[in-house]
Amino acid sequence: MDPARTVHIVFRLARLLAAALALLAAAQTAQAVSCATFSSPGWSLTYDPFAAVAATTTSTVNLTCTRQTGDPKNVTLTITANSGLNPGAANQALLAGSGALLQYGNYTDAADTLVWNSGGNSLSITLSFGGIGSTASGSVPFYANIPAGQTTLPPSGASFYTDTVSLQLLDRGTPVSATTFPVSVAINPFCTISTAPGALTFSYTSLQGTPGAAISSFAVTCTNTVPYTASLDAYSVTDAAVNLAYTVNLGQTTRPAGSAYSPGAALSATGSGLAQTISIDGAMPADQSGTCATATCTNAASANNIRTLMITY
Repeated sequence: MDPARTVHIVFRLARLLAAALALLAAAQTAQAVSCATFSSPGWSLTYDPFAAVAATTTSTVNLTCTRQTGDPKNVTLTITANSGLNPGAANQALLAGSGALLQYGNYTDAADTLVWNSGGNSLSITLSFGGIGSTASGSVPFYANIPAGQTTLPPSGASFYTDTVSLQLLDRGTPVSATTFPVSVAINPFCTISTAPGALTFSYTSLQGTPGAAISSFAVTCTNTVPYTASLDAYSVTDAAVNLAYTVNLGQTTRPAGSAYSPGAALSATGSGLAQTISIDGAMPADQSGTCATATCTNAASANNIRTLMITY
């Protein structure tokens, strides 16, 4: 055989063998780990719309995976999330039973700055395996945030808001598994006296021929659609120090829309999530002499010059 011909054949066989090995290596490398567990318990919170700070919590995504032939011993997996069932702008939205949306966000960082949703941020976790067929487990945290001040949301019938977030697990760009996790938020009905009442101050001259009047007010902020009642411990009083009788009424001058004024009685209204102003109207009948041994008197030392305001919801 011609020596040059023999060298040529051997060279071609070597090239074919190298190409076959390269194809086999590529096929092995393309395999992805197999994950028997890919799950998250999700999270739940109780939200106070009138709290000054956001409500926050932490949860995890949990994995148990098996190393396949051709996989490296250390594999970094990527976890992506969508924006839930009601995607918003920067954050997701959490659907209430009444149809209202409570804004919230899932985040990949504890500072709640990197939103974990369809916008592109993702979680990653590295699993370290033994030999082929060995398993490895791990978990990675994520964070949730409900911004403060969402006071105009209705509490809905059961006061629960829910959402479902979808996750996808990728191994070197290849989808490996998918799952979902639940989100549940309870909003407890809440009322507060957001502006305290001022003093009810009468200026009255003994035996004056016209009634005296005084007015003050306070503000109530209640969860939207929550009914409440404002009441006083007494509506008709005779001051113990100056012996002058007077009456106090709620909402005679100013009251929330939809409420009705009732003399000498409690005022019933419905919260809007915003501050609602209620007047305290005082009236002192004419022709009372009172008790005063000097040119002017006050009831500063009176035993009954303080009224108690109550909000019931």
